[in-house]
This record gives sequence, structure tokens and C-alpha cells, in this order.
Amino acid sequence: MMKESRLLLSSIWRTVSVLFPVHYWLLLLFPTLSNAAPIQLYGLNYNTRQGPDWDWNKCKSYERVIQDLTMIKKMTNKIRLLSMKDCGQGDMVLTAANALDMQVYLGLWVGPDHAERFSEELDELDVALEKFDQYADLVLGVTVGSEAIYRKDATVDELIVYMNQAYEVMQRHPSAQNKPVSIVDIAPEYVGKAKLRQAVNVTYTNTFPFWEAIPIDQAADQLEEDIEFLLSLSGANEKPFILGETGWPDGGFIQGVGVASPANQAQYFADCYCLLVVEKGWDTFWFTGINNDWRQLQDPNNTVEGTFGILYSNLTLKEHFQELEFTCSDGVTYSFAEMDWTIPTLQTAAPSPLDPASCGAHTQCLALELPGLCCPTADGVVLGCCDADSGVEVAPTAAPFPAPVVSPASAPEAPPVIPTILPSEAPVASSTTTTVAADNDIPTTAVDGPVTAPVTTPVAAPVVAPVTSTSAPIINLVPVDVPGIVENASNAPDSSLPAFFSSPASSNTDYARKESALVMITTTTVATVLLTMM
Repeated sequence: MMKESRLLLSSIWRTVSVLFPVHYWLLLLFPTLSNAAPIQLYGLNYNTRQGPDWDWNKCKSYERVIQDLTMIKKMTNKIRLLSMKDCGQGDMVLTAANALDMQVYLGLWVGPDHAERFSEELDELDVALEKFDQYADLVLGVTVGSEAIYRKDATVDELIVYMNQAYEVMQRHPSAQNKPVSIVDIAPEYVGKAKLRQAVNVTYTNTFPFWEAIPIDQAADQLEEDIEFLLSLSGANEKPFILGETGWPDGGFIQGVGVASPANQAQYFADCYCLLVVEKGWDTFWFTGINNDWRQLQDPNNTVEGTFGILYSNLTLKEHFQELEFTCSDGVTYSFAEMDWTIPTLQTAAPSPLDPASCGAHTQCLALELPGLCCPTADGVVLGCCDADSGVEVAPTAAPFPAPVVSPASAPEAPPVIPTILPSEAPVASSTTTTVAADNDIPTTAVDGPVTAPVTTPVAAPVVAPVTSTSAPIINLVPVDVPGIVENASNAPDSSLPAFFSSPASSNTDYARKESALVMITTTTVATVLLTMM
């Protein structure tokens, strides 16, 4: 009987071993184990924006850029920029990328104001290439514009002139002399313009089936068809090809385009990874690494622009990517779960006299357009790390902008406690803090145009005093045409605020007024009340 039992158990074990191999039991006992390969991309699009044009805090700090790129490096060591000048990102990103052993494809923005602005992009490129010339592998190449032809911001002839100017700048710096320079636009513009195909030395396009309203199940096939047709044409078929942008949003809505959803974003990524990385080997800068939440503030009617990221704006990997696992034609299963997605601590550093971010770069003035640290405004006022009268540069001794103070005349060395302000006393032009969230990352409006700047007394670092009384000056930090900003000298509640904060009938406001009234009761009135009660 015992022998028969042993034979039966042995037979059962052999059967189980065949049906469920050892690795099955290992995965059952240790569910974190997996044989999936980590996802690795050729490159990701990146920008240093965290706010719309009118936000004084629109630019990320160097420390935040380091934090961003540390997370991006888990997926790729290459990033692509669309502008050198916007937020001073050319120099800042190159510095951070060099520290992290990453590479950058630089971009020169071409907008509707390119006749006045493109020379500034070229100047930034020249300075950056000179500064980093000793690092031969840091810069991958340079692109001119991003869908400027499609937007009708510039013509093919104008862009070719700009590309040649960029090439001339690159030839002055040994590290860039043999790097490619090209013009970026959508595939149909390349298909329809032979002159464009002939002029560039790299065919460089952006292609989004999402914007073509292609159903998600057909999107990757449509992408392949569009690119294959382009590369079959003369002028493109014998040159290197780079896909500058492609991606799919996970939220928002616009009439007449694809359906934005987490499931569709995950499916498009998986389908395109198998197509672009595994099967075709096309160099692709995925759009984009990190959500750009601020895009919805810039254009409230376009709610999809800010949701193309693989990471949320707080650098957390999106849930549908955490769960994503797919197998390509090479038989390999790929997953984001194979990487450590711990977000590094945001490092903070003391203000440096060489750091424009602490010396007026975010004060809506011209700090990034001029050498040095002094910041002349449109009204001739000088802000930043310099003496307001002489314009002589000095090292900052106060906290970085925008540490608030009670008044410019009594600015303390360390950031003070911000006084409580009742709703009726709220500053008329308060700054708006936004969270960090396609060519799509650079605004089509002028970024650093003239604005009304506050007049301040000479201080080591620019300061802005909150308006706490009717006699205090109103400081406007934004252009007058910004929606929701009340620009007057009264203490009327800001109509852009929720009713909870601005309504005169608010229970909170009434409570504050009643409390103030009680405090203001005189001794005589109290005595009268007591006598009446007696």
C-alpha cells in the first residue's frame, strides 16, 4: 500500500513538473522576479518649462533639471531640446547632461517672430558650443525649427538660410564641426517639398497618428507607412533618418483627433517600441519624457498637450506604464517594471553669483539676453545680482528670488514668515504657482518680450513685497492682457479666484470681518453693554 502511494505521488509530481516548470514556482513564490527586459529608448524630448509665458516662475531650477534628467536616464541617455534661449535651457541642460554623462540634440526655435529672435538662438548656440567644446560627445547635433513650415511661421527658404547660419556657427567649434544640422517638420511637409529634402543632411520629422485621428489599432501601421513613403523619395532615401517626435496623450480632449486615454497611450507605446526600436531600428526621440501640465494653462482649449509624458510632472511613472508588459517580434518581453523608479531627492544649493536663476532670471526682465548678472528691464530699472544705481555686479547675499519680504526697505537676509492677508487685502497681482507637468514644448508667443517691471530700491537680490494695505503700491508681474489678472489700484477681490476666496458673501470673509469688528470694540462700548445687562 505504501509502495503504491509513493508511485502515485511520483507520477503526480512528474505531471506537475511538466505542466509547471521550476521558474513557474519561483515566480509564484517570488512574484517580483521576471525575465522581462528593461525598456530602453533612443531618446526623449525634454524642456525646462514649468509654467506658461506670463508666469514669473515658468523656468525650472538647475537642481530640478538634474532631478528630471536623473529619472529620464533610466530610459535613455539622450534628450532633445527645441530651443537654446527659452528659460536659458541650452546652457543649463548641457551643464546637467554633462554632469550625468548624457547627450543632447540641441534645437534652435523658429517662431512667428523669428526675424527678430533667431539671432538670439544663434548667439546662445555659439556661447554654449564654446563653453562645452572640450566635450566632444556631449552634443549630438543641431536642429532648426520644429514644425515652423507646418505652422506657417517660416518658409523653406528662410529655414535653409537659418540652417546654413547654424552650420557656420558649428564650424567655429571643433566638437561640432562634424555634427549634423537639419530642419524639423512633419512628414507631409518633407514629402511635398523636394527643396527641403535636398537641403538637409538628416531627414528629421515629427509624426503623430494621434493628430491624424487614426484609430489606435492602426496607429503604428500608419506611422510606418508614412515614414516608409517619405524615405522612398529622392533626397531622403540616401540620408540618415531621425524621428524627432511621436507619442500619444493619456488624457484631455480635442475635436477631430485621436482618443486620448491611458490604455491608448500604453498600446501606442508598446506597438511603436516593437516597430521603431526592435524591427526598424529608427532613431526616435519619444514625445515626451515628462508631462507638461502647464500647457493647459497656456491654452485652456487644448487639454491634451500636457499629457504626452511617460512620467507625471511629479516624476512618478504613470500607472499604466507600471503595469505595461509586451512581447515583440524578437521574442523578448519588455517592461518598465525592470527599472528602479525611486525619485531622487531634490538637491538645493546656496545662491551662486554665477547662477542667473538666483539673480533675476525669473523676474520677467532681460537677464538671459545680456551677459553678466545685472538685469535691465523695459523701464530702465536694474534688477538682479547688481547694484541698482551703478549696475555693478555683486554676489547675492539674500535668499534667491522670489523670497518675499515685508517691505523692500527692511529686507531681511533670510526669508521671513509671510504675513497672513485677509481676502479683502489680497495682492492684486499675486504670482501663480504651477506644477511641473507636441513640438509643442515651446510657446508660439515671444517668451522674453518687454513687460512692465516693478520699481524697487537697491537690494542684493530682487524682492517683491506683498500688498497688505490700500496705501501699498500695486506691483504687476504679468502682461496686462493675461486672463484673470486684475490690474488696478483697488482692493477689489480678484474675479479669477474661486468664490470661496473672493465672494463678499463668503462665510470665511464674514467671519474675518466679524472677528475684526469684535477686536475693535472700545472700552466705552464694553462698559455700556455691561451697565445695560445690570
